[in-house]
Amino acid sequence: MNCSSHKRMKLLTNTRPLIFILCLPLFFSFGFSMLGCKHFNITKEIRQTDTLISWVKRANETMVIDPVAISSRIDSMKIKLKIIKKDSAKIQNEVLKNYIKEYEGIYTQYLNFLELYQNLEFDNSVYSKQLNELKKKLIDREISPSEFGKMYPEIREKINIHLAKTKESVGTIASIEEMYLRLNNDITAVYHKLL
Repeated sequence: MNCSSHKRMKLLTNTRPLIFILCLPLFFSFGFSMLGCKHFNITKEIRQTDTLISWVKRANETMVIDPVAISSRIDSMKIKLKIIKKDSAKIQNEVLKNYIKEYEGIYTQYLNFLELYQNLEFDNSVYSKQLNELKKKLIDREISPSEFGKMYPEIREKINIHLAKTKESVGTIASIEEMYLRLNNDITAVYHKLL
């Protein structure tokens, strides 16, 4: 080996650490870019999800009616109406006959309300679970902002409708309750007379 080839070999051997140091930033930038594929800002999406979660909580807070109490009331009304219908020919008073028709309507409204209310309670628990899972997926970067943006309007609309139905149903039961209280004493008196 001549002197010039020996010098070249020594130069190549000495430059290996230098080449490695110069290439190190390229490796890091490539590695970070690969890791950075899931790096995006989700602050807006988290805030939007939190808003929907608060709507579901508000719906839950609106649902203050005790379905067991309503169910008991329905059972009591059913018994009274059964006895009254069986002996309806004995009732001559037109005002009482109208009260009985109204009471039957209230009974039907209570039945419808109870079914709707139970469905709303179920929907509320499902929405709560789904929104918390969605938030977790956002935090874990399993859903991108663009994916979220595609599904958000539909989710928002469903939760908005759910909240409106909940408020409406509770408002409806309040008016039904007033009618029930107005008629119940008269109907109960007729029921006791027919026993």
